[in-house]
Parts: sequence; C-alpha cells; structure tokens
Amino acid sequence: MTDLQAMALLFCGAYFALMVFIGYFTGRNIQKDDFIIGDRNIGIIGTASSIGSGLRDVGFVWFWITFSFLQGYALIWIFVTTAISVFAFIPFARKLRVLAKERNYISPVELIRDRIGPYCEKTIGASTVISVLILASAQFMVLGALFSNVFSIDPIIITSILFIITSFYLWNGGYKSIIRTDIVQSLFIAILLVIPFMIPNIEIKTFMQWDTVFSMGAWDTFFLCSPLLFFGFTGGDIYQRVLSARDDKTVRWGLSLSIIVIIILSFGLILIGMALKSMNPDVQPQQALMGLFTNSEISPILLSIFLVIFVAMGMSTLDNNAYNVSSIILRNFKREKTTNKYALYSKIIITLFLGMAALISIIASDDIMNHLFGLISLYLITAPYYVISLLTKKDNKDKVMDIGLCLCWLISLIVYLYFMVNGYFSKGFEYMSVPLAVGFGLSISWVSIRRIALNYRY
Repeated sequence: MTDLQAMALLFCGAYFALMVFIGYFTGRNIQKDDFIIGDRNIGIIGTASSIGSGLRDVGFVWFWITFSFLQGYALIWIFVTTAISVFAFIPFARKLRVLAKERNYISPVELIRDRIGPYCEKTIGASTVISVLILASAQFMVLGALFSNVFSIDPIIITSILFIITSFYLWNGGYKSIIRTDIVQSLFIAILLVIPFMIPNIEIKTFMQWDTVFSMGAWDTFFLCSPLLFFGFTGGDIYQRVLSARDDKTVRWGLSLSIIVIIILSFGLILIGMALKSMNPDVQPQQALMGLFTNSEISPILLSIFLVIFVAMGMSTLDNNAYNVSSIILRNFKREKTTNKYALYSKIIITLFLGMAALISIIASDDIMNHLFGLISLYLITAPYYVISLLTKKDNKDKVMDIGLCLCWLISLIVYLYFMVNGYFSKGFEYMSVPLAVGFGLSISWVSIRRIALNYRY
C-alpha cells in the first residue's frame, strides 16, 4: 500500500465514520416531523450550508475543473448568474414559505399541483425524478472512478460503500440528518479555496490570469449563463430548504449566505483547474482531475483531503436527491399524509432510489458522462411552470389550462430529446437554451390565450 492509499484510507474512513455517527446520533432523538421536514425549524446556518453545498455536485465538479483548465476564469460568470438567480428568488421564497406552512407542503411540486393542476404536477414530478436519478448516478460514477484511480479497486466497491452509508444516515435521521451532514460537508468544501495555494511549485502568477474572464467570448458566455438565471426557480434543493426554514428571516439570510458557499466552492474549483494546467499543460483536459492523484509532487495528505472533499460533494448531492424524490413520490403521486407510514415509505423509496442510481452508474457510466452537460437543460425546462406557479395568486381550477401547460412541457421535452440524441449540446452552448426558451414561450403564450378566452367567455 502506497503512502497516498494509506492516508486516503484513513481520511475517507474517518469521514465515513463521522457520517454514520451523525445519522445514528440524529436518529436516537428524532421525532416524526424532524424526519420528514426538520419540523420546519431549520436555522440560517443549516439552510445556507445545505443550499450552497447541494448546488455543486461531484459530476459537475469534473466539468468545472476541465473547463477551468481550458478557459481559466471564464466560468466566473456562471456563479455570478447563479447568485443573481438565487437573490431574485428570495421575494418569492418568502411567500412560498408562508403558503407551505399553511398547506403543509413537503414536496416543491405541491405548489404546481395547487397553482396549475394535477396533470402538470405529475409531469413535472416525473421529470424531476428522472433528472435527479441521472444526476445521482453521476455522483456514484465519478466517485467510483476516483477511488478506482487511487486504490486500484473496482468502482463497484466504493459505489456499494457510498450506497450503504448514505442509506444508513438517511434511514436513521431523515431530513434532519441531511441538514446536519450538509453543514459538515460545507465545512470540508470551504477548504477548496486554500488547496490550490498549497500545491507545490505553483506560483501566484498562475492565478493572476484575469484576461481569461472574457476568454469564451460574448456569444458563448451569454448562452452558457443566461439559462442559469432561472436556476433558483427550478424546484429541488432550494425549494426544500425554503419549506423547512424556521421563519422569514431564515429564508432571507439563508438564501443570501448560500451565495457565499457557492462562490467559495466555484472559485476554488477554478483555481484548481488553473493549477492543474500549470503543473501539466500537455495532459488531456478531461484527464486533468484523475491525473492530480498520480502527481508525486503533491503531499498524500493534501490529496487525501481533496478526495474527502469530493466525497462530501457527492454524498451531499445523493442525500438531497434521495429525499427530494421520496417527497415527490409520496406527496405528488401517492398523496401520503405526514404520518408514521410516511417515514417508513420514505425510507424504502430512498433505499430503492440510491440502489437504482448506483446500478445505473455501473451499467451506463459512459452514457451518463456523455450527456451530463445536457442534463442541465433537462433540469431547467421545469422552470417555466414553477415561475407561473409563483406568479399565480390563486389556485387554478381550469382543467384545460392544466392540460395545455402539460403539452407545452411535453413539446419542450421533445426538443430536448431531439437535441440530446443528435448531439447538439456538444456543438454549442446556444443549443442548451433552446428547450427552456421553447417551454417559456409556449407556456406564457398558452396562459395568456387561455385567460383572454376565459375573460371573453364570462
């Protein structure tokens, strides 16, 4: 066993033990509402750290480092756009929390059920389940590849370990375990900002290439970043944290402070990508991350810490995805009330979800990575329906409106699938915006036409 393997085993073993301990400790005194939604009593730190750590998963970390290797600071515009999106969502989030408490929302898609209707509820719910299943599979796949590279073991082994540990602390502590582990994971992630400066033989001037901020050009920068203006409105983790927030102050400050976590993580990844290029400029950009762990000049301790950070990102995404899926299935498909049965069913769904994601990562790992970037577009096509739900002040009773919006989503999905199958997402960033633009254009047009027709009728 090499020094790196011994040190990585020690650090990762300690981290896994910490996650198990948090799950066990949380489960000892947990109540029903703590398991389901944290008793809607999650504070500012828990909300901010959970949102911040959940918005950067290990699959997209690979993309960030690869892209920063090529373009330097050009990706800075992504977290600027994401920050704007989260800030813009705050006024809507404050109203959403009040409504959620009144109606006992557990799943974000319950808002769509009330404001649009059951047809859109089912389609958006199913779309979310499928997209986060693929996203969770990417976590298993990337972490499996990393551990295989460090320990020369079959990726199935680390995939199985991650599945068992994540399932354990979710089984025991539910939603409260997610928040507590996210706080710990965000602390590990914060270390990313200093790691690049600890890599030997890297000069400060490596990180002073500010001219790369505009290296992509206005066209690519616009089409890469503009869809992300709706990132805060696409349901998922952000909405879950709003539903569980203690009060209005928690929503305001939790969302605002989560931007700091996002900036720390994003900036740290950019610096790592630039450092890797300085160390080995001839390596293939897609292999830069894996090559980091074969560099003998870097301390095994530093590499082990870096590996733990990657594990923290992956597990943070896995537990958030698993809970999100269980809440959608139980509240939007089964209509289960918040009873002890809900907790039991949630545990079963979480286990099945993580098991399916792990299995997909083993069977179709190449397909996942080939379409990972296009997955952003699939995730974002739900944004128009959340935006319409947030802007609508009354519940919708019009079945025709609901079916029409459902068809709008279906058309945007067909556009997405056509682009994905024909490889358009790899040809240019502008194609990533098209399914979202189609969805917005059709849905807003349909809502306007239908409301005019109803006003004329009455």
